[in-house]
Amino acid sequence: MVMPPVTELIGAGSNKLREKYGAQFKFNTGRKNYMQIQQIMTLTTPYTIPDAIDILSPLPHILLLSLEEAHAMFYFDPLYLLVTLVALAFSGWATFRVKSAFARYSQVPAGTGYTGAQVARKILDQHGLQDVPVEPVRGFSFLGGDGMLSDHYDPRTRVIRLSPGVYDSRSVAAQAIAAHEVGHAIQHATGYAALALRNAMAPVAMFGSNFSYILIFLGIFLHAFAMVKFGILLFTVAVIFQFITLPVEIDASARAKRLLPQLGLISPADSGGVSAVLNAAAWTYVAAAAAAVLNLLYLLLRTGLLGGGRSED
Repeated sequence: MVMPPVTELIGAGSNKLREKYGAQFKFNTGRKNYMQIQQIMTLTTPYTIPDAIDILSPLPHILLLSLEEAHAMFYFDPLYLLVTLVALAFSGWATFRVKSAFARYSQVPAGTGYTGAQVARKILDQHGLQDVPVEPVRGFSFLGGDGMLSDHYDPRTRVIRLSPGVYDSRSVAAQAIAAHEVGHAIQHATGYAALALRNAMAPVAMFGSNFSYILIFLGIFLHAFAMVKFGILLFTVAVIFQFITLPVEIDASARAKRLLPQLGLISPADSGGVSAVLNAAAWTYVAAAAAAVLNLLYLLLRTGLLGGGRSED
């Protein structure tokens, strides 16, 4: 005889599922627990709910092979919790360091009395970059404040933009950050390879960062493993971008530490403060790269592309 659709069987057996997996368990037929329920719309034998799950689990392109794993993936995955906690802890520590260093040395007057904008302008002129303007910018920053630490060098327009706390400030922190951004302008002017590669990858990396997870979950929902792999590939590009960013940022800070005393723009007593601010800022990029790698490893493990835990056939 012809039995009802599997989705109806699952709905009818919800009480049994709750008994087995706990009162908090809810079977979400929209997600289908990654099992291709639509491929078996009817059953010719009165299977029980566990039997139906067992039949569905071996089908092609299944990422999760059991109800237990599906339940863990959607409701509590210890591995994902571990990845998230480690990434948050490392990122939080790095953010705390840079916020603390900036807060401390933004209150320390620079011995030479130059503002961040003046420091940037002097270093640029010394390197023949008179055509690179230095502009104030106001914008959102995760560190809070009115554009606090939204400083950046824009390679598309060849403009250095400094936040209010850097542009007009005569603090040690302002001089350090301004010199760091000039370091990027010098990299651009001298054809620094890592910066050129990062700039070339930026559009794809941004797309991958914004849309990779959408493609991954859409591929899971549609049972299209090729789409899942493409999403992970895009995310991998974003991870590579993070790693290429590391030498770019470290080199810009090294240039700043070298040029500031060399050009007499900071006093010897301020060198320690400059290093403290720039070293703290570097850790934020290390944390971002580490978090990206952890998430990539998690995706590779959970989809079977690493370790052989899953298979697309």
